[in-house]
Amino acid sequence: MIEMDFFEHERALIARKRALGIVGNDFLPRNDGSRRTESKRQLLRAIAESVEARSNAEPPPLSE
Repeated sequence: MIEMDFFEHERALIARKRALGIVGNDFLPRNDGSRRTESKRQLLRAIAESVEARSNAEPPPLSE
């Protein structure tokens, strides 16, 4: 295993981006979500609805 501190890691990432021609933060993320399948979209909607329902729900009573 290669060990390096945070600053060495940061310098290595900057060097790798420079070698790939990536400047600053002007690059696309690996997955922008544009190629999601309909089943994945449905799953994400269901998760979002579940989270919203829980956030609007009455909190459970405190037990002693």
